[in-house]
Order: sequence, then structure tokens, then C-alpha cells
Amino acid sequence: MSPASAPEPAEARSKIRTLFAVIALASVGAGVFGMLHNQVSYSVSPEYFTQLKFPQFGLLAPEIPDRLRAALVGFLASWWIGLGGGLFLGVSAWVFPGPQMGRAARRAIVVALMVTAIFPLAALAWSFVSAPATDAIRLMAEQLEVKDLSAFARAAQMHRAAYVGALFGLVAGRIWLMASRSRSHWSRLGRAPAR
Repeated sequence: MSPASAPEPAEARSKIRTLFAVIALASVGAGVFGMLHNQVSYSVSPEYFTQLKFPQFGLLAPEIPDRLRAALVGFLASWWIGLGGGLFLGVSAWVFPGPQMGRAARRAIVVALMVTAIFPLAALAWSFVSAPATDAIRLMAEQLEVKDLSAFARAAQMHRAAYVGALFGLVAGRIWLMASRSRSHWSRLGRAPAR
């Protein structure tokens, strides 16, 4: 890289600050997503939390309302995905000039969260037309003395699908950044790419 094409020190510092802000935003966004997701899955199967997740996360205090504990589980299980995802999308957005970097990364985070949300909702819908309980889920439910196996299995499938959705969401966010960068490049040249 020639000195002429190297970023100015002030711009580089600004981009580093933006990167940290993107990571923080993605972590909070993922945590809030987990909190909201768990409100839905708690409605599907309270037992998924009372029998599995609350003990798993050490949230056994009965004085804390179950829905609040479900939200805490969601945040604790999700924020770290946003940490890694924010780093991935923030670094991917580094190619954008100055202030555009943060704006592009924020939009990519929204794309990633929207795509992620599709997966647990699709898994829930699918579980009503197929047998939701795999052998592993059935065995777990028996060990935990779950009474409503179907509901427990639906919630479990939602949670598994959310992690798969997060991966696809990050890929979608990255693709969005690439497409946005391409559009920005061609608009600066004053012409649209050939189709």
C-alpha cells in the first residue's frame, strides 16, 4: 500500500472507535433479541425454562418473576454472539469511508437480526405440522420430568433454530455490506453496474 492510499491517522482512529461502537451495539442488539425471543418461547413452553434453562443458568430465585428470568437467560445466551458478530460485521464495514462505516455496519446488524428472527419463527411453525420431539429431546424431557413434551420440544427447536439463524444472519449482513459497497462505488463513478 502506497503512502497516498494509506488511511490518515485521524481516520484510522475514528474507524477504530466506530468498530468498538459497532461491537457494543451488536452485543446489546443480540442480547435484546434473546430477551424477546425467550418471551415467545416461554409462552410456548414454560417448562423449557423452569425445568432446563433456569437451573442451567443458576436463576433459581422464586421471587424473581419467571418472565424476567426468561429474559435474563435470553440476554446471557445471546450477547456474546453479538460480540463476535459485531466484530465480523464491523471489520467487514471497514472498507466504507469515514462516517459511512458506522451507518453501513448498523444497517448490516439490522439485516442480520431480521434474518435471524426468521429461523426460530419458521421452526415453531414447522413444529406444528411435524413431530417436534427428536429422540434426544424426548430423552432430555423424560430426565427432566417434563409434562408437556410437545411444547417443550417446540421451544427447544426454536432455540436451536435461533443459533442457526444467527449464522445465516451474519452471512446476510456481510452480503448486504458487499452489495451496498458495490452500489456506493458505482454511484461515485456516476453510472450503474451492467446487469
